[in-house]
Amino acid sequence: MALLGPTASGKSHLALAAAKALDGEVVNCDSMQMFRHLQIGTAKPTRAQKSEVPHHLYDLIDPDDYYSAGLYMQDARRICQEIAGRGKISFVVGGTGLYLRALLEGVFDGPGRSEKLRERLNKVGHRKGLEFLHRWLEKRDPEAAGRIQSQDQIRIIRTLEVYLLTGKPISELQVRRERLENLSILKIGLNLPREKLYDRIDRRVVEMFRSGLVEEVRQLLDRGYG
Repeated sequence: MALLGPTASGKSHLALAAAKALDGEVVNCDSMQMFRHLQIGTAKPTRAQKSEVPHHLYDLIDPDDYYSAGLYMQDARRICQEIAGRGKISFVVGGTGLYLRALLEGVFDGPGRSEKLRERLNKVGHRKGLEFLHRWLEKRDPEAAGRIQSQDQIRIIRTLEVYLLTGKPISELQVRRERLENLSILKIGLNLPREKLYDRIDRRVVEMFRSGLVEEVRQLLDRGYG
């Protein structure tokens, strides 16, 4: 079961309650909650909450470690299969849509990161603007360019990177995916009135500062993270 919704809509609380009621386990789908040492600023479940039902893919990597949608697909699929093997329900919860799509629909077999190529593309973007890179992308992969905003630097760089490394448009490669099989999937979306949602977000931010967000950031800096 996948629980979807914007920040502060109540996904984590619903996942915990549902997992307790239905003998399930919680699987994280929030890219930031996978990082260690980022507890308050990512609104990660507390130790007490994690003790009530099994939680997976939290505190998985250090803040300077590399992780990707492809790695998430492998980890999350393995865990969901293990949970099903125990006769229990997986409650996948978090706000990273790219990771959820990777879990359910798979990822294409594309090239890995090229730091040198990314550095070159970023320099071009800095010198000539992201609009220039987006127009360049439109000429090589108009289908992908139509799905990417002209200011979405990360996706523009990655899409151009794939094209330059493979000679093929990413939209062509993305057709070759392996969807999740052997598991029934139910999606539940939480959609609160905007005023109520904004109030929840405001109160969450205030609570973060009260709980020690500034100190958490200081500790990260003291550990040597930028």
